[in-house]
Amino acid sequence: MRKFLDTALLTNGILRLTKRDRPFAAAKQPQNGNENNADLGSGAVESCATPKQKQHVTKRYGRKSPFGTQREFSEPPSPELTSGNANARNAVRPMRRDENLDVARTSYDQEGLEPKGSADNSDPAPHLSVVCRLAARPDRQRRYRGHYRPHGSKLISVQQATNIIEAVEFSKSLDLPLVAHLTVHWSGTIAFDDHDGTRFAKLREGLAKVLLRRGITPAWVWCRECKAHTDIVHSHLLFHLPVKYRSGPRLAEIENHLERLVDRHGEGILGQFAVRLVIWRDPDGLYLIKGGCPKVWAKFPRIRRDWRTPQGIIHGKRCGTTQNIGPAARLRAMAQTEAA
Repeated sequence: MRKFLDTALLTNGILRLTKRDRPFAAAKQPQNGNENNADLGSGAVESCATPKQKQHVTKRYGRKSPFGTQREFSEPPSPELTSGNANARNAVRPMRRDENLDVARTSYDQEGLEPKGSADNSDPAPHLSVVCRLAARPDRQRRYRGHYRPHGSKLISVQQATNIIEAVEFSKSLDLPLVAHLTVHWSGTIAFDDHDGTRFAKLREGLAKVLLRRGITPAWVWCRECKAHTDIVHSHLLFHLPVKYRSGPRLAEIENHLERLVDRHGEGILGQFAVRLVIWRDPDGLYLIKGGCPKVWAKFPRIRRDWRTPQGIIHGKRCGTTQNIGPAARLRAMAQTEAA
């Protein structure tokens, strides 16, 4: 019975003790007495690597293959490793610069000093695999890198407002005008709220599938708001619909799908005001950035004065666009235009 050997692997700061299924040949050293403590550099153990493995290691490391018949070490083995104590041999030790734990016969950890016995002499104790993370230096420890403010955001920034308005204009140049305006009041559902935006994200994902099944390219801008006197979140989505879906039974079909999505992710609809879909002729997206700061109102003076009110504290992402009309897509289109 082949005896699997333990190997210490150090990967991305994680120390793993796993089994190696590459058995070595039986040791030539005596099996009794204190001769087990013989010098490891005397060629006591032969390599079982194939010529193909030797050629691969030589090609990879640009030096002579470590699969020689005689082992040579740059430093003498530790007394703990050469002793007959099994616990000492399995102890974790630092890795030398000249050893490679992925290549046989270049590390002490890959060799057992005891000869391989039969199945009757093998240790029946189960093998324990331990995974532990090494302690990082204090100056290199990972700090909090959250994408959103832990206490929420109160206003739409100038950068966010500019991104939304430019995305609306860019969609028109792609013949994907954002004419459909969806408003979802989560207070009209059994869930009653979408505190972190998870329900609205699932709704957008479901709407993208509905549009793709009908050959419609998903393109939209969106924002999340809540009134100043309440903490209940409602959502706005301005998305593209082709001309044939802007009226008649096809528009009713889209409305039914939106109600189904809100009913599913809102755990049920309580009132008709929960879902509202309006088709605009030439929307500009200014209504979605009405909750900006005074700098936003100054940069986009066309925002109506009665709209200019704070839209509450929002936890998570406050607004966004699809990638096909986002900043990266606009930069690519600008570069192509300049190259032409």
